Amino acid sequence: MTQQEENVMKTTNGQNVPTSKQVDTSKKVTDHFCLTVLGVIMMIVALLEFLHNRRSIDAERFHSSASFPIILTILASLVGVMLAIYLFLTG
Repeated sequence: MTQQEENVMKTTNGQNVPTSKQVDTSKKVTDHFCLTVLGVIMMIVALLEFLHNRRSIDAERFHSSASFPIILTILASLVGVMLAIYLFLTG
């Protein structure tokens, strides 16, 4: 096997793709997936807090808390920082 053949992998549709390109594409997909999952988690947490607050208001026992906005801000900031780092490193 020659050096060129060692650096090439076959894809599912039979095309030859350099291994470095395939690994790079795989990393990008993983990065996008992680950022998407963090965004979805943030939306689910916000929805649950909204539903809890709505029930509390309807029952006339609502007391605002500072912990939820702080946690959500930290989570959104982490997503933003990770996106900025990703764009800096890939762009």
